[in-house]
Amino acid sequence: MSVRAGIKKIVSGVGIDPAQLKGRLNGLFHRNAAFNVYHTRFERNAIVAYIVKPFKDPDWVSNHQGAVQIMELARILSERGYNVDVIDYLDPYVRLPRHKSYDLVIAQFPKDCDRYTLHLKPDAVRIAYITTSSTEFNNKAELGRIEALYERKGARLEPYRQIPPITDDIRGYKASLVMGNHRNIGTYDYLPNPYIINNSSKPVDFEVTYDEKSPLNFMYLGSVGQVHKGLDLLLEIFSEPGFPCNLYVCGAYEHEADFFELYARELHRDEAPDEEYCSNIYPMGVVDTSGDIYRDVASKCAYLISPSCAEGKSGSVLTAMMSGIVPIISKESGFDADESILLDDCSIECIRSTILEYSHRDMDWIRETGEHYRQIALSKYTLQGYIDSVNVALDDILNSKQG
Repeated sequence: MSVRAGIKKIVSGVGIDPAQLKGRLNGLFHRNAAFNVYHTRFERNAIVAYIVKPFKDPDWVSNHQGAVQIMELARILSERGYNVDVIDYLDPYVRLPRHKSYDLVIAQFPKDCDRYTLHLKPDAVRIAYITTSSTEFNNKAELGRIEALYERKGARLEPYRQIPPITDDIRGYKASLVMGNHRNIGTYDYLPNPYIINNSSKPVDFEVTYDEKSPLNFMYLGSVGQVHKGLDLLLEIFSEPGFPCNLYVCGAYEHEADFFELYARELHRDEAPDEEYCSNIYPMGVVDTSGDIYRDVASKCAYLISPSCAEGKSGSVLTAMMSGIVPIISKESGFDADESILLDDCSIECIRSTILEYSHRDMDWIRETGEHYRQIALSKYTLQGYIDSVNVALDDILNSKQG
């Protein structure tokens, strides 16, 4: 037994939750907060409640766009004359120095338990940072998908994308930065003075060509929450006997044991090599979007198919667009009709018919359309696009305060 395992066993044996103990120790020694990340000496302080790890571990690399964006958000605030502290928005064990007070906060999904609340000056500017639909909409949508899966398959899986509710504290916020569209904003009962900001994806580091793409090849690209994102629906459609299209599954499905077990025949190719109805499903696992496996899949696929129940300008959709892949997505994914092909709904019947419809498009149309969406991504949804949209919003928010 390792030392860590031994300590965990001892702590558990005396009735202490090891995770809670670790969290409290991290808070006590400030391991879960990054203070004055740019070592400035301004008169004003700002705190950002989002993701702290990029500041605590400079060698940490993440494919998620949020890791890069938080670095830029902190830089933007520093350039505006703030000493910037950063904490994790979901960590209840953060402890801030007693003497610290803040002139500005930008917080993802504000909650009444947030640790910065008692450190805000009376006239501090409070800005909410919103990256998806409302917590009520998001949570209900995922649970609805899980219930529908239970009715189809008789198995009840665990939810993976439930978000803690936003409390009425948000009514005291001056504005909100929303990574999504007006449909996302419309899911909130109340959202203070919303400013839409752009998500970002880095351009792919390979040449985008259409020579190997086929209208029969579809990609699924997602992180956690396979039922939330609709992978179950896709696996059931593509595994239908004689279904004429191929599905390349790039996602973290192996990290969700209950889902992986339920769809073993579709996702465990090595265990069911003779199951002909699954021969058109290619489980790729988690892929590095800057790596050779993703490049190979992207070169083959004409379409991304993403029937997610709740997103906010999905980063996976942007990555596909950067790769010249035509996005076919749910209306809940945060994009407007002029930026993607929107499913009428996410019923199996609608998804199936849409896939079959677009599988008959000729390559000239796919090349023209794929390039059209790629140019949208390159012109609007790069890191610079994110930076520009945040600056425009902050110019208005902060200037209106001064006025």
